[in-house]
Amino acid sequence: MIKSFNVHNMLAVQNYMSSGSIFLQSLLDGHSNILSTPALYSREIFKIWNNSLSLNKSNLIEFFIESLPWFDPDKTDVDNGLNRLGKKANEIAVIDKKKFTNILSLLLIDFDSRPSRKTFLQACHIAYALTLERNINKNSLYILFPIHTQSKQIAKYAIEDYPNIKFLYTIRDPKVLLNSLIKRHIKLNLNLKHPLPESQIRHLILNKVRVDGDIEVFGDNPYFNEKSCQFKAVRLEDLHESPKKTMQLICKWLSIPFEKNLLKSTFNGKQWWNKPASGQLSGFDINKINEKLTFLSKLDVIRVDFLNSKKRQVWGYKKKPNFLLKVLECFVFFVCFLIPFKSELLKLPSKFLALEFLMSYKIFRSNEYLIYLKKIENIKTKCLFRNYANELIEKKIGVNKTAEVIIHYDLSDNINIELENVRNFKKGQVNSFVFKIKKGLKKKRIIIFDTFVLLSRIILFLKFFFLIRLGMIKALINGKKAKFVDLLKNK
Repeated sequence: MIKSFNVHNMLAVQNYMSSGSIFLQSLLDGHSNILSTPALYSREIFKIWNNSLSLNKSNLIEFFIESLPWFDPDKTDVDNGLNRLGKKANEIAVIDKKKFTNILSLLLIDFDSRPSRKTFLQACHIAYALTLERNINKNSLYILFPIHTQSKQIAKYAIEDYPNIKFLYTIRDPKVLLNSLIKRHIKLNLNLKHPLPESQIRHLILNKVRVDGDIEVFGDNPYFNEKSCQFKAVRLEDLHESPKKTMQLICKWLSIPFEKNLLKSTFNGKQWWNKPASGQLSGFDINKINEKLTFLSKLDVIRVDFLNSKKRQVWGYKKKPNFLLKVLECFVFFVCFLIPFKSELLKLPSKFLALEFLMSYKIFRSNEYLIYLKKIENIKTKCLFRNYANELIEKKIGVNKTAEVIIHYDLSDNINIELENVRNFKKGQVNSFVFKIKKGLKKKRIIIFDTFVLLSRIILFLKFFFLIRLGMIKALINGKKAKFVDLLKNK
């Protein structure tokens, strides 16, 4: 039965950090020539396949169903707002497991044994679309794969199955991108584990992601230079400023017809309201391209522009400078090389990181007071990192309300949440958090060890300060030979 569907190619969507890749996917959702799942729901399909190599056909189907987040409300991707779909932002991105399983089994009915990777992943995406009762064009279909900063090996798997695969990157002016990323970092409390702005600048100029284990990513350059013609980029600014024109250009590149639903932001056909950390918004917003650079000083902007000069020229954010301007930019950059970025001065590295650093030394590892502090910071970090506690609150009161939250905790990772002053959400309001340790567990402060923690935070500040400068030097050395993905343009 699957042979009646012509899935002839794959469209891999790549992000350049926080550049609107999920937004682009939401616009492509529901196009009759594209088989897509919400946000990052299909990101791990090649890894899941590799973990299933020993399974027969029936066990393979069962394994994929258990591994994918397509069916279980508890696996809903809240980071990308898939728990707040629909006109009232109260629906979630799940499909009927039983219906999907029946359709998938029917699609693979002609296979007595385990199908190939390409065939099976096609069947999964077709079954997803048919479960939603989507109107798809059987004669010409793409699979939309959110490659989303995955390794080069994953890109190789995709090319093995689809030699003519097309990679579509979303990009953004680097200085605006860095400002947005710092803002998101703070909103999601990622700075508890990854200090500002070292991890963001490292990602921006070196394509290294410390959040995911310091892996190399390909956010601004092709995975394979020899296939660079298959890699194109669209600017987030153009998506918001000229949506129809930009989507028509994408359709032309893909050789698919333009459809009106390409101007609607949806997942599973339901209205999408953006990532929670990016503010409640659905669709296009011209203000997104005029974002204030709150977390960058004028000097920061000069340095970021200088470090990304070549790529900004390739992407049309900057004209090629003349010789005198080049000399001036270079002079300003090196004179100001050691001046801290604005965001470096916002916060010292967290107590969580300081305690990890201190307790990496044997002399401090068994200290009772430091162990006590570490347990407290572990609990606070667990609750606040990536807004985990916010997710718990939203499940209790919904996404359209805010509250004052008191988290009562002990030293065994047990927490109780108390809500006060629950009210309807207004723009700019967020849940406020207060942590209270349970009675009888609080210890008296020991000043000398508190001082050690503070000194550790200062040492870590200096460490990351010099890592940023080292990264900038590496970026300048590597910049001359860098190959950046080209903009998608009308021929």
